[in-house]
Amino acid sequence: MVASGVDRISWASSPNGEFDLKEAYKLVCETTVPKIKCFLWQCLHKSIPSREFLIARGLNIPLSCPLGYNEVESIIHILRDCPQARAFWDSFSPPLPPNIFYGTNLLDWLRINCTSHQRSSFNIPWSYLFPFSVWCLWLRRNKVIFRESSTCKSVMKETISKATEFAFLGVNERARHPQTIIQVQWFSPLQRWFKLNTDRSSSGNLGRVGGGGIIRNSHGECVNGFARAIGYTTSVAAELWALWDGINLCIDLNLINVII
Repeated sequence: MVASGVDRISWASSPNGEFDLKEAYKLVCETTVPKIKCFLWQCLHKSIPSREFLIARGLNIPLSCPLGYNEVESIIHILRDCPQARAFWDSFSPPLPPNIFYGTNLLDWLRINCTSHQRSSFNIPWSYLFPFSVWCLWLRRNKVIFRESSTCKSVMKETISKATEFAFLGVNERARHPQTIIQVQWFSPLQRWFKLNTDRSSSGNLGRVGGGGIIRNSHGECVNGFARAIGYTTSVAAELWALWDGINLCIDLNLINVII
């Protein structure tokens, strides 16, 4: 039996093949960082401020591409169809047939690329590289318009750098590791010995820091303590200052047998 009708791309997770925004959100949440998830979500809602979107909201601005091309600046134009964007994508050699990559509508284009299991020519999963690519294209567009700069840092180089970092660090960071509970306990020193514990706190590094400490005997009883504002330095220097103050206090108290 042969079905009649025209072939079309269907939304796989929807029973009728139509676009499902709830499932779309799940897709964009799996392959990138939070700020880009938010951006892709806005793209799916067709709500990033392209000129087409702003005019629909009542702004009196030109409709054409602000980068100098006589075409309507829609979201798909910014991210794919603008000649500058197309040159960017061609440099990546997307692992999809050109008629699919350049021929689908915005929603299908985002879905297909965000869920692709192919690897890019840079050995990065395309589903990781693609979200960073559209994000960097959007940032470049804004830099050109609002900073009136005709040249920007290589978008391709920036995209590969960010996607590589995410692929090899961000994904591993999100992986769940078995948790080990470590009991932390203070142990008293031997008879006729004392224990010095010091610590510091800082507001930034560099930043304003303070330090303090406590001296206890073999029964766990407090012998003496100290605390002071150290000033403006690094957290490591603050640790050393707190230790210095503690040692000086032990000397002043004539404490010889001290565990630090």
